[in-house]
Amino acid sequence: WFFNLISGKNYLLTSIWFALFAFLAHWKLFMLISQHFLKNKNSKFSLFFLFIPSIAFWCTGISKDVLVFIGLLSLTRHLLLWFVLKERSVKSVLWMLFYAWLLLKVREITFALLALSFVIMWLFTIVNSLKQKSLRRVLRFLIIIFSMGGMVASFSLLGLDSLLNPYLAEAEITN
Repeated sequence: WFFNLISGKNYLLTSIWFALFAFLAHWKLFMLISQHFLKNKNSKFSLFFLFIPSIAFWCTGISKDVLVFIGLLSLTRHLLLWFVLKERSVKSVLWMLFYAWLLLKVREITFALLALSFVIMWLFTIVNSLKQKSLRRVLRFLIIIFSMGGMVASFSLLGLDSLLNPYLAEAEITN
């Protein structure tokens, strides 16, 4: 209803709004990564990140993919701000909750995979802060083994493969 209000139920204008929000999410994450994580400002990362096919092809028009793309990029940005850069605010929490809700409503598997990847990243951050090099190596290896084992176990034992089946069927129909 929000897009109907600002675009007057015009499909073209609504598509432009969706494309604008997708671009802004992409741009904000790119700016965050380039300002805080890139040592070499002239790297090819900029070309790769800005010109990946997602922004050009999958995020045109009005579709679930646009909302997933916006939610994924924006939630990633806010999680990086919160956990890595330690920039914490109530506004950031509200945005994280909104984007998590958006991903859960549109594609819950995307949210689950993003959450899992950030948990693994957090574990690696803790391990990398250890002083002993040999202990760091062992713990990194264990994190990788348990992460892979946990994914296999969750798919087979908990029946999470049934969660993926509708998405795979949808992808079959689409292609």
